[in-house]
Amino acid sequence: MKLNYILKEKGITAKQLSEQTSIKYATMLKYSSGERGMSVKAAKEIGKALGIDWWLFFEDEE
Repeated sequence: MKLNYILKEKGITAKQLSEQTSIKYATMLKYSSGERGMSVKAAKEIGKALGIDWWLFFEDEE
């Protein structure tokens, strides 16, 4: 599941999510654009902040 899609769906920006987590804004932008892969640690932090299961970021998209 793409982070960018989730952010749009939840009406939150990468900047806001960055402020809710310990993840730098520049890194969050790379995650949301797909330019950079997410670590499990980051996925857990982001998932917790968004109220979703962290492993959704690692599922194959069809």
